[in-house]
Amino acid sequence: MNDNYKPKNEKPKDTDRKYMIEARKNKKLTQSELGALVGVSSNCITQYEKNVRFPKPNILLKICKILEIDIKLFLFTNIINNKKMAYC
Repeated sequence: MNDNYKPKNEKPKDTDRKYMIEARKNKKLTQSELGALVGVSSNCITQYEKNVRFPKPNILLKICKILEIDIKLFLFTNIINNKKMAYC
């Protein structure tokens, strides 16, 4: 995984979702394609990217592996922002 991947000009509170969106676009994947690769619907990917829901741990691991992003971005951002996680 590329631990140095960072989106441009992002605010810390939005970092986790912005990484995911930008990384997905850089891989030239649609939400439907990413969902199919990790085993969820495109609606779930949309909810993750809009910060409505948080992926289950096994799905999060798959997303991070496919998009080559560091899982710590998701975990620490949510802890710092004291978010309650609704899983999809």
